[in-house]
Amino acid sequence: MKISSIRGRLGYLFLAFVMLVSISVGATFWGIDAQKKDALIINLAGRQRMLIQLMTRLAIERRYGDNYDGVDDLNTAITTFEQTLSALKYGGVTPYLEESIVELPPTQNEQIQAQLDQVQNSWEAFQTAIDQIVELPPNDVELVAALQTIEALSPVLVEQADSAVRLYEAESTQKVFRLRNLQIGFFVSALLFLGIGIQVIQKSILKPLKQLGTRAAKIGSGDLKTPGGFINPAEIALLDGTLDTMQDQLRDSRLELLTWAETLEERVDQRTRVLDALYEISRDISSRLDVQFVLESVTEKARQLLIGEIATLCLLNEQDESLVHFLSNRYGRKVPRHSGVIYRKGHEDDIS
Repeated sequence: MKISSIRGRLGYLFLAFVMLVSISVGATFWGIDAQKKDALIINLAGRQRMLIQLMTRLAIERRYGDNYDGVDDLNTAITTFEQTLSALKYGGVTPYLEESIVELPPTQNEQIQAQLDQVQNSWEAFQTAIDQIVELPPNDVELVAALQTIEALSPVLVEQADSAVRLYEAESTQKVFRLRNLQIGFFVSALLFLGIGIQVIQKSILKPLKQLGTRAAKIGSGDLKTPGGFINPAEIALLDGTLDTMQDQLRDSRLELLTWAETLEERVDQRTRVLDALYEISRDISSRLDVQFVLESVTEKARQLLIGEIATLCLLNEQDESLVHFLSNRYGRKVPRHSGVIYRKGHEDDIS
């Protein structure tokens, strides 16, 4: 779908950028939370090694007499080790720090699961020997054999626990690498969106505004005939349409002004000719007192002012109540021939 408005283009761009930032922030928080959980699991896996060493030490102390008081500590260590191993393998709750309980998710890593299976197998033999030490008297021959089993299994179990810790650390490091690569991808995407934003602004705002500026300069210089081109987006097209309307109005106003100026010039010219004619008539009257000459001059000037072919001036003769006309044409005045009586009372049909 093509977006034809600046608001739409920038809106989608900003929305995509906000989504990118939101995903980046979400991934960062997820990574921090995952690191906290991984740190907790690594601590618990490392505690397994310490529990093995503790149980080994308490079991060895069992051989030194009947006044052995480490049974409770040994049983607590056994219970904690079993709960933690089960939580690491299958998920669940396990004690952590002082009287606190934490819940662990089951591991999804096949290598870690296989390593925990090895720890489980070694633990079963180790636990059997521990149970014998708790139940048998200090000087019993089977107790000595159980201690030998514990001393033999303890390093193995510790090494297996250490291997599990290293696998957890490797998995956590991989998560950090994935998060780092994800953040690099977000950074590259942000740069890409920035480049797209610059192109959108250049294409949708700066370039159309430059075109409008060029067109406005042409209008300012007097070019009112060149039409506007098709400019996108919609907001710039609206401005271009406004320029079209303004250009049409300016062109119409110019035509009206030119027409008015021409009309004014004609009126001034006509007024000048009238004044010149009146001046000549006034001069003729002042210079010559011949009535016939003055009337002929008035007739000629009227014809010239009216731009006519023929002009006629009629004068009423009060004695015989007749009309005497004076004729002027553009080919020259012939007053004696064309002057005469054109109307006499009682002789309406008599035309001379």
